[in-house]
Amino acid sequence: MKKCPKCGHKNDNDANFCSNCREKLEKKASRVDQSSGKKKKTITVIASIFLILVLGIIAVFLFTRNNDQTTTATSNSGTESSKKSSSTAKQKSESTTKKEATANSKKETDKLVVNKLTPQQTAAAIIYYGAENVKPYDTWKELYDANSINVYITKRLIGNLDKPGQDVRYALLTDNNTNDKNYIGPSYTLDADNTVNYYSFKGFGGQRITYSEQSVALDTIIKYINSNNDIATINKLAENISVEDRQGESDNTITIDDYNQDELLKYKALILYGINHCEEWRGLNSLLRKVKLIITDRGPLITMTPDQAGGGFQIAETAATEGAPYDRYVFGGVDMRTGKFMAGTSIDGRVGLISSQEVIDYANENGGKQRLNEMNVEIAPIES
Repeated sequence: MKKCPKCGHKNDNDANFCSNCREKLEKKASRVDQSSGKKKKTITVIASIFLILVLGIIAVFLFTRNNDQTTTATSNSGTESSKKSSSTAKQKSESTTKKEATANSKKETDKLVVNKLTPQQTAAAIIYYGAENVKPYDTWKELYDANSINVYITKRLIGNLDKPGQDVRYALLTDNNTNDKNYIGPSYTLDADNTVNYYSFKGFGGQRITYSEQSVALDTIIKYINSNNDIATINKLAENISVEDRQGESDNTITIDDYNQDELLKYKALILYGINHCEEWRGLNSLLRKVKLIITDRGPLITMTPDQAGGGFQIAETAATEGAPYDRYVFGGVDMRTGKFMAGTSIDGRVGLISSQEVIDYANENGGKQRLNEMNVEIAPIES
């Protein structure tokens, strides 16, 4: 029954208007409708809840994903930053290492080292030291000031030196005197332990033994230069030095330079000629195998005495013509009655007025320097 909301009259359930006052009646929902409404409402609520859950899950997923991306990005950013930092540190380390290496390299180039010297630097260092520390100073100062220096590594005239090193002489010649075939000039020798023996140009030809002016370790020379911080000077001086190895040159052939510059060689060549051309000298050939022949007088009259026992063989050195150099010889001896020089008897017609070149040619034809080296001859020191 439907109750009229206006007059309270009860009407049939299917009535739309009150039969009493004609008031419009509300439609009363059936149980089925109510049940359906409740169902719909329940479904709606469930659907809403499900939707909320789904949205929540999606939101959580999106949040988590976004957070992971942020974390990854942050991590990647940190990694990249770490890499950059590591790379920067590595670059700084490499830069520091390079700077240290450059500094160390600079320190090394600022110092000369004995076992790293070029031949030119070695010669330059020896000249530099000699100009300030070895007498005669002018000998080495002249080389120091020269525009160019030729260093000839030679075996010539080694026998004249008291300290021949390793049987090699380093002759230092400027452009003004490079025509000398025996390389007569300021020289040095090097011992096996790198001791430097200094020689001036004086004395190579005039004496039997030439004594070194000074001997000093090459290491001492290099330390002296390093202490003066003069490496640049050495390198500049080395640029003007050329080094030539002349050890392979034949040293057996006697030259006119050998003859004029090596006094002992000259006397030996004269004696060799006299023995084979002067009748009175024949006995010297066998005598020299037993005793030493001493040169006691040196000048226009050269006297040779067997082992200073008295008597003698003489050579008169004279000019062939007036004004000519003393390069002509007469072989003979002492006239026991007068004490004066007496020309000898010729074996083959050749004992008087013999030229230096004839003596040299004969010596070369009969063994050269090797033959002369076998002769037991010595020069007596000049008494002061």
